[in-house]
Amino acid sequence: MLNSNKHILILFFLISLLNYSGCGLNYSSDYFGSLKGVVRDSTTHLGLNGVRITTSPGSLDINADELGNFEIKNIPMSNSFGFVTLMASRPRYLTNTVSIKLTSDDTVNIMLALIPFDKVSVARGLVLNQFVDYFSFDAINLTNFFVERDIQYDVDVKFRNYGNLMYIISGYNNVTTDGFQTKFSPLLGKCTLKEFDTLASYYGASEPLDPITDFPFDNTELIPADNVRNNIFAFYLKGRYSPGNSYRIYGLMHIDSVWIAGTGLYKMLLDVKINTLGQNYFVAPY
Repeated sequence: MLNSNKHILILFFLISLLNYSGCGLNYSSDYFGSLKGVVRDSTTHLGLNGVRITTSPGSLDINADELGNFEIKNIPMSNSFGFVTLMASRPRYLTNTVSIKLTSDDTVNIMLALIPFDKVSVARGLVLNQFVDYFSFDAINLTNFFVERDIQYDVDVKFRNYGNLMYIISGYNNVTTDGFQTKFSPLLGKCTLKEFDTLASYYGASEPLDPITDFPFDNTELIPADNVRNNIFAFYLKGRYSPGNSYRIYGLMHIDSVWIAGTGLYKMLLDVKINTLGQNYFVAPY
């Protein structure tokens, strides 16, 4: 009888120990946390709409509201030691991923910033024509890189010739007044297209860029149509700037080559990079 009671006592002790351990493990690893926050543009610091928020563990997927605010409740934390990975993504922005420590029945507040990657736009291999008729020439809208023929009003620069000399002229100056005004730097030097792709800034300029002293000209320097390659200029789209309503738009221009293609037909091969946030930075992510 004594023996029997002893076995019962040992069995009760083991069951109690297992229950205690099991309850302890379940309590510490199976709980829920909550997240609340806002997603902002890293340059304007304004809330971003259209942001997709996902978490792991939990595999939750929601959209932030029009001001970038979001809230995620009851995020399961099993087997994650209290950490949750949060990913915020939006078209034309770099995805931001962070790891956050949550505690049971608590809400963690967080602010995320997304970096726009469309601040730098690139156009390669633009071909411009200047025809035998002095009034027949190509021009470019440098906000969308659309090449237009003859006199157009929604353009920033025009391709002109002076004998066998070529130049890029502002869309609006004392000679032509039908487009937007663009200002140019002096010739910055020469580089290949590969070097132009990695050229990060208008070197030797003010910091930040000065729209007056760094861009004093209404056109590029005259370029002979034979044996000329890889000239680099910087430019400022002055006519596109509206104080208080927009950023200044700066750019770099790579004149790959100019040549005479036939009687009265001149051509220019051009590559362009612009920064739409008023920064002296011109490397686009790929």
